[in-house]
Amino acid sequence: MLIVIAIVALTSGVIGISINNALQGQRFRAEVAIVTNTLRLAQDLMLALKDDVQVRFSNEAEKGIQFWLETDSRLSKNWEREIKRSHKTLRAIRTIKFQDEQNGTTQEGNITIQFLSNGSVMSRGVLSFANNINAWERNAMQSVICLYGYPHPIASQTESACTFDKNEFFNERLTDLTVQEVMLASQLKDEEKKKGA
Repeated sequence: MLIVIAIVALTSGVIGISINNALQGQRFRAEVAIVTNTLRLAQDLMLALKDDVQVRFSNEAEKGIQFWLETDSRLSKNWEREIKRSHKTLRAIRTIKFQDEQNGTTQEGNITIQFLSNGSVMSRGVLSFANNINAWERNAMQSVICLYGYPHPIASQTESACTFDKNEFFNERLTDLTVQEVMLASQLKDEEKKKGA
């Protein structure tokens, strides 16, 4: 009888641990999905309202990670209600960091993801999440959101497989310089015509 009770107790303990791990994993994935949807909403608001939008994260150790959506202009009551609903506290996600591909920096704790100037200025990089304070612990769950800038879709994935074209920023800078040179050449031609006339 004692052996049967011991086996039942051991089996119950193993099942309880498995259920707890499954619940923690589900909460973590649900919070990553909420953040992903908020980032999509921010991008949609930027495009629909032609307004600058930021998604801000603040890591408050005891309370969890607070995050919310902000806009620069005054919105209608319906949009205001939707934005207020975006204020959330993340409890299953314990670590968050943003590796900025544009300037090569890494932000932790207080992070701002920007959707500005109708898509011409947007945060580009990897937003990483983990369910432990130390993301490198053996059983830590991890997820990333690759932010490629406009007009790329926003989606989360479990592996850090974000690939950024290193020539992309070079091409943008080269395009800007070319536009500036063409405008300067055009101005010089106009000045020469005025002098000749």
